Amino acid sequence: DMALVTSLSGHRRGIWKVQFTQDSIWTASADSSLKRWSSKLFTCLATFEGHLASVLSFVPINENKLASVASDGLLKVWDLKTGSAVGTFDAHEDKIWAVTYSQASGNLVTAGRDGNIFFWDDKTEEKKAEERAKVNQQVEQEQNLANLVQSGQLSKALKLALRLDRPRQAKKLLTKLKTSGDLENAVNKLDMELKNILFRFVAQWNI
Repeated sequence: DMALVTSLSGHRRGIWKVQFTQDSIWTASADSSLKRWSSKLFTCLATFEGHLASVLSFVPINENKLASVASDGLLKVWDLKTGSAVGTFDAHEDKIWAVTYSQASGNLVTAGRDGNIFFWDDKTEEKKAEERAKVNQQVEQEQNLANLVQSGQLSKALKLALRLDRPRQAKKLLTKLKTSGDLENAVNKLDMELKNILFRFVAQWNI
């Protein structure tokens, strides 16, 4: 005999898939959302929204990420800690019926109504690392610019401000160079690429 233990209520439309993980119950719904439920308290822990149509399937990648596919033809990778999509991928021409993950190869595999099976290599962590490296490089360059200004190396500071695309800082440096009588010499030391950037700044300032 079977006895009803409890029920989960929260989706606005039909549920396409239910799956247990270590401490949670996951549901994918026609209301375009995924929900994570406590397997002990049967309460909703999180809702993942971003798909444009029915979520048809999903698969955990690791303890921090999950992938989902939907009738909108999109594959989404979710950060389980923030509840936000860290990647949205579009290749299928119709609904994506299924998604699975290979621990051995690290590939996501999607199968769609268009008759295609696609293999995806998860690059989200590499992308985050690249973005962090860019931010760190930008902070370092900004510090270098401040150091050059503080040490009175205005000509070098002007070159760096132009490379970093900093029109306001470049304008301040031009004023300081003019006051010190070094403006003409500093401009003459610029290569053609930096001069073109400077001319673009000047055109903006004259608008």
